[in-house]
Amino acid sequence: MTFYVHGQTITIETLEAALDRLAVIMSEAPDEGIAYLPIWRRLERERDLLLQQNDSIFAIRARQKKL
Repeated sequence: MTFYVHGQTITIETLEAALDRLAVIMSEAPDEGIAYLPIWRRLERERDLLLQQNDSIFAIRARQKKL
């Protein structure tokens, strides 16, 4: 299992591991962990933003190679 260490760069893998762990926590919590839903949504947003950033960097580098 991946754990975050203070000062470590947040990666897609870190966020995915957090989502995996939170899914377990939510499934074991009363009311299916509805109280954790805002955290789930935040982690998904952060992951999606990082994926978009990576896609943009990839597109920029591909364009630069064409020049």
